[in-house]
Amino acid sequence: MMYGLGEIEVVEAVEQAGLPVLKPVHAALMGTAALLLVVSMLIARRRKRDNSWLGKHKALGVVGPLLLAVGVGVAYAMVDSFGVDHFSVPHTWVGISAVGLALIMPFLGFSIFWLPGRSSVIRPVHVWIGRITLLLLLTAGVSGILM
Repeated sequence: MMYGLGEIEVVEAVEQAGLPVLKPVHAALMGTAALLLVVSMLIARRRKRDNSWLGKHKALGVVGPLLLAVGVGVAYAMVDSFGVDHFSVPHTWVGISAVGLALIMPFLGFSIFWLPGRSSVIRPVHVWIGRITLLLLLTAGVSGILM
């Protein structure tokens, strides 16, 4: 991958500023959140084997997006401290899309119970948006590692 002169200067500024400590914090928060969401999905997929699956699925489905939101805050602070445009790389766009969908997921999931007559419509939307969210999180994670 070829980098422009401006990008090289940004990388050098990051190394000199001593602020890269936020990058592993961001990565750890996002990775942990993604792992929690994968486990939440696996619990829901194997619900017939465990009577307490729903409580676990709900808990992980709320904690995961909250960790993602904290991870976005850390990323914002990190990028802001470098004086770089926040939306200058695809990683940001994919990540923001994934986090946005992840934050919608708990509301979709809980609305299955809040609107029981509509659950046959809401449940498949919840499932498919969850799958898309996990795919976007994976894509964002790989693009972040390759940056």
